[in-house]
Amino acid sequence: MAVLGIMGFALALKHPVASGVLLIIVAFSLILIGVETIYKDMGVFGAIITLAGIFAFAGSKKKSTIKKK
Repeated sequence: MAVLGIMGFALALKHPVASGVLLIIVAFSLILIGVETIYKDMGVFGAIITLAGIFAFAGSKKKSTIKKK
């Protein structure tokens, strides 16, 4: 999950929708791991990454004001 999370964060600037999808998948997996195993802190990390995924989706909706050459 850590590798997928790092890939999701790395995609945030160029491909925010792909980043959001990957982060939501990682967050869902971490929350399931936190509920099903003795590692309850994984659920907390899943909730934090869920926020990052939501922000990535919100960033994709924002219109760019930078002019492309």
